[in-house]
Amino acid sequence: MFPALLMCGLLCVQASEEVEALWKGGARAEALDRMAAELASRPADTLLRASLVSRELELSRFRSVLLHAEELGPAGHPAMGRALYFLTRYEEALEYLDADDPELILLRVESL
Repeated sequence: MFPALLMCGLLCVQASEEVEALWKGGARAEALDRMAAELASRPADTLLRASLVSRELELSRFRSVLLHAEELGPAGHPAMGRALYFLTRYEEALEYLDADDPELILLRVESL
């Protein structure tokens, strides 16, 4: 899905314990809002940003994904491609959907 997701064990500890408790307790929208606030105070925290982006994808917050994934550079491109695809912005999505990534090929074909 997203290369950084492979490191979920590392990513998930980047948010505060309060955020993790909210996430695990089912208050996921609130957890994302708190993560975004944490990221605003630590904008250079790449692991927190990647964790936020992956969780935003999970909850279909595609516009938020676009705001946060861009700062990840090429590592954020798969997430941006997915978000643009699900926002039906297919032409834009093609720029970020890597033709060599097996997980993104179908999205790329459908975008074409």
